[in-house]
Amino acid sequence: MKSKNWSNLKSYLIPIISIIFGSLALIFQRINALSEKDTISVILTLIILLITTELIERKKRLSSIEEKLEDFQNSIFEKTEIARVKTIFKREDALKYIKDRTQKCNFSIDQASIDRKMNRVISQERKQYDKIRDQIIKKDRLQYRYLGMLYNERRLNFVRQHLEKSNLNNFFAGLYVKTQEEHPFMNFVIFDKKHIIARYPFTYGKTAEYIVIESSEAAKLFLGYFDKLWDESKKIKTIEDCNELLEQLK
Repeated sequence: MKSKNWSNLKSYLIPIISIIFGSLALIFQRINALSEKDTISVILTLIILLITTELIERKKRLSSIEEKLEDFQNSIFEKTEIARVKTIFKREDALKYIKDRTQKCNFSIDQASIDRKMNRVISQERKQYDKIRDQIIKKDRLQYRYLGMLYNERRLNFVRQHLEKSNLNNFFAGLYVKTQEEHPFMNFVIFDKKHIIARYPFTYGKTAEYIVIESSEAAKLFLGYFDKLWDESKKIKTIEDCNELLEQLK
């Protein structure tokens, strides 16, 4: 409050002093202490000083308004999330995104591998991703939930290998055996409850496309879908659970 009062006083100080000196100049001119020329010079100087002071004060006020507007804008951006969305057309680029995001992940990965297995050659990019994913799971530093639809033994073997080789506290698996009817399920991964990559439902055997969404609000939708599937899945905690599902696949 004291600082604000001093700031207000300073804004009036120069105009007051200018008026006083202007008045004195006129008085001195009246009593012949100043010549008319000197009086005019003093008054013009004081007018210029007043104008300059006013311009400086206006600039300060404008700067203050700009700062307040910037603070207000930043507060809006902090409260209003802007979703980032992009499409990826090449599988290798999608794998690169998943690999990089897996490495940067801080606390959770929710992976849904529920569409049909595509006919594919295991590329170098895929091998690198598998290696990084296995390392992240074995480090056991973040929660990893794996949800899989079993069309064959491949996804079951992925779960089995981590149950056999590792004593993990943060790796969880929920699996389904494929239904009799074909459904267009969609693969997706959610990183840190904000970053999502999803593979479009595709015609079996054809090239898939991917979409990346970076938004915690959008992630809530995918997490809701994931959690619903997760709740109804068969939780795999032991090798015996794996063997039981293996019998159902045969």
